[in-house]
Amino acid sequence: MGQSPTFENSNGDFPREGGKRGRKKKIKKRIFGRIVKYIVDHPRSTLKDVAAFLKDEYKLEVSMKTIERELEEYDLSDLYKLVRAKEKRTVHVNYAGGWLLAPFIAD
Repeated sequence: MGQSPTFENSNGDFPREGGKRGRKKKIKKRIFGRIVKYIVDHPRSTLKDVAAFLKDEYKLEVSMKTIERELEEYDLSDLYKLVRAKEKRTVHVNYAGGWLLAPFIAD
């Protein structure tokens, strides 16, 4: 008799039935909303400041790259530029399946 077929992916892992692949996210949707609010409230903050905020508030240690990746995933990689703009306006930001009213106020 011949060998039975294998169904492993290119990484050598066997796919889980009905589940998502890959590593679970450290930054949940609720916490991501707090990140966006922090950036809006602190327009001169850096990704390092955001990481420190997450560590202080949520005891969650994430790298600056992880935060950057999450912002890119929700198409908010230019959020800092918008926040730092010298004009007053209110923007509705779609994040994690919800809407956030984000006032962008000049320094």
